[in-house]
Amino acid sequence: MNIGSINIYDKVISDTVNTVVLFPPKPILEIAKEVDLASAFAGDTLEYTLTIINTGDLAAKDVEINDNIPEFTTFIPGSAIGSTSIKTSLTGFCR
Repeated sequence: MNIGSINIYDKVISDTVNTVVLFPPKPILEIAKEVDLASAFAGDTLEYTLTIINTGDLAAKDVEINDNIPEFTTFIPGSAIGSTSIKTSLTGFCR
């Protein structure tokens, strides 16, 4: 609320104005990473899932997500699958 007043001799003239401050819309990305096994042995296949959710009020454009392959694992080429939707999941396998 914004209140302005003017003093003229012995009188006070005031006016109240409500001001709403709007912030521009923006994307807000939340990323979660999960693995299907808590522990694994050499040769086991692990399934990692990245879930990306935009909780903002504007579409995210030209987004690039980089995820490092965990130490002692090897990415299985061609195993990354995903979808594009409001909630996006990307799944890939490592050995």
